[in-house]
Amino acid sequence: MQRLILAFVISVSFFFNTITAQLSIEQVEKSSRLGISSQNTSNVNFQGRKIGDSQFGVNAGLNYLTASGFGFHYAADYWSGFTTSGISQHTLGLSYGFDLAPWLEVSVGYEHWFLNAGNDTINTALNNYFTLEVVADADFVKPHFSANYIKGTENSYGFEIGIGAPINVIDKENSKLSITPDVSLMTGIDNRLTTLLIKRAKGKSTSITSSQSIFGLLNTELTLPLTYSQPLFEISAAAHLAIPHSLSASDVVSDAFVYYTLSFNYFIFVAK
Repeated sequence: MQRLILAFVISVSFFFNTITAQLSIEQVEKSSRLGISSQNTSNVNFQGRKIGDSQFGVNAGLNYLTASGFGFHYAADYWSGFTTSGISQHTLGLSYGFDLAPWLEVSVGYEHWFLNAGNDTINTALNNYFTLEVVADADFVKPHFSANYIKGTENSYGFEIGIGAPINVIDKENSKLSITPDVSLMTGIDNRLTTLLIKRAKGKSTSITSSQSIFGLLNTELTLPLTYSQPLFEISAAAHLAIPHSLSASDVVSDAFVYYTLSFNYFIFVAK
């Protein structure tokens, strides 16, 4: 039965890929499409804060994007240091993206996080994630700004501002290769998600301590991504240097660390 299902999925994917083989990258971006995606990291962290001991993670899911800019997605997070199933959380999300100008993109989003901490207090503390992102394209530089608000029985918020410098090695209709060095400053308060998610790592029970809400610079991050795109497929590999900043005596952070990410997205259906 599993082989039949796999054969069916491959056949349907091949059929639609044949239909859409002549579409350009821009045409696919303006079409409704269904994709599978995966983001892999060598060291799980959130804005420069490591989550538990050093561990690798995988985020995999499905995403559907409409031609009008709306998006829907589901994903599951696997952490190597997480006990039992290794699945730390499931995510359901909605998004909407639009252009304020030909050079200015805006997107808003909402995610509900189904945390798997084994503790109801932790699971509901911060589980609704709202985002706003603005990206400007000035050809040789890409300034970007984002804001987030996390709400549950507790709340948290943060801002990120940064600038990238895209270098297009290949820039064709059906094939693109780019390198985009980026530096970002991440701000927020210190009673964040990672304070609550140091949980059951490697079978150890961890007490949760509350901290005073202090807003400040959380992390400076340098990123060097290499991205290759085709109409139905995109893969990106990046090296990151995270430099966490302590906000208070109780906010203990690690030294600067390097981690690596690898992500891909593949569209299994495009509405031509």
